[in-house]
Amino acid sequence: MANYSQYFYNENIEPVINHVFQYDIKSCYYRLLSSEGVSFPKFKTKLERNMYIGNLMKTNKDMIDYCQNRTNDIINGFIDKNKIKQHEIITIERDGILTKKYLTRNYYKGDIYPELRDHYDIYVASYKTRKSMILSRDDKTIIKGIKYKTKSLSKFVSKYINLLQNQNVSLWFKLLNKLREEYFNTEDYSLFEIEDKDGSIFIIKNKENQRMKLTVKDFKNFDLTGLNIDRVFYFNQHLEGFIQNLLENLFTF
Repeated sequence: MANYSQYFYNENIEPVINHVFQYDIKSCYYRLLSSEGVSFPKFKTKLERNMYIGNLMKTNKDMIDYCQNRTNDIINGFIDKNKIKQHEIITIERDGILTKKYLTRNYYKGDIYPELRDHYDIYVASYKTRKSMILSRDDKTIIKGIKYKTKSLSKFVSKYINLLQNQNVSLWFKLLNKLREEYFNTEDYSLFEIEDKDGSIFIIKNKENQRMKLTVKDFKNFDLTGLNIDRVFYFNQHLEGFIQNLLENLFTF
């Protein structure tokens, strides 16, 4: 029987995979607690519901343990029933799984189980850790597990990443060089704005290791051309691990 825990990352997975599938348990903790008789008020939004459950669990360790253990059991049962091998697992998240395998098994109505949430055309892992990844398709790019992620980074990366499905080595070199060149020369300064938790301040780091804090209004009106942004710092945080992994594995495809 499978015995994976939450936040398992397969460090042996290939660095680039075409077609990956994300399955998760919809409204996981809410459904689990409801099935155990916990009553909830009506919520207007998903965020409101999640905050309510989070506050509920802060003072109840038994509730946390139950939800985590029950989720693990459901996901491991899902892996067993669908005969998913370890080399097909990319990561196990809090309430789901990212896998190379497309699953077709039907479940009885009312079962709590991971459902297909998303399909991505390409997965790219970072050289540093499999916790850092890019998931992309034509209309959506997600970047996970990196520091100093900025609002415009996914849009910037999406212009290049989907083209990597064409595994022509010379094309890869050209694309990655073009990506690097544009990154270091772009005048789209939103690529370097680090949004704080409440979304009201943007922090930009320059080569003098100074961090400038700007409100949304100030950011829109501020002339950033002379700020001397530390692009090497940002590039190392944003993309270096992914590019290094791609270049080191060019000839394995």
